[in-house]
Amino acid sequence: RASLNQPSVTLAVVDGDTSSIIAKTAFPKAKLLSLPQDTPLSHLLLTVSTGKADATFVENIIADDYVSNNPNSVQDLFPNQPLRIFGNTILVTKDEDGFLNFLNTSLGELINDGSAERLIQKYAHSSRALLPPSKPYFLPN
Repeated sequence: RASLNQPSVTLAVVDGDTSSIIAKTAFPKAKLLSLPQDTPLSHLLLTVSTGKADATFVENIIADDYVSNNPNSVQDLFPNQPLRIFGNTILVTKDEDGFLNFLNTSLGELINDGSAERLIQKYAHSSRALLPPSKPYFLPN
């Protein structure tokens, strides 16, 4: 990762999005090639594949889709070391505590009984697209 934090490296980012935040915080010495906010994230990968930038940061699901349509165009520099992990969220209004508790309890049940992982395996395009949720416990041997 230190190889990306060099003044000679250009990182493709979208203004104000996660790619920009990662680049600025984790690789402050690198140059940024900023694309407008309405740019499709696949264009970050296009920017790398055409040599206008050396690297970028996108979710695995976006990268996998791009590579399936453009084989051998880009590569994952750190396939087993995600730079960031973000959980998905569901927004509710501030006065919907009961609904929020219902969602949290229901999602917890889906995680604990294995349903969430089975759904991910069934619908994810690849094993890298979505990471299965970790269970909030482990059983000792």
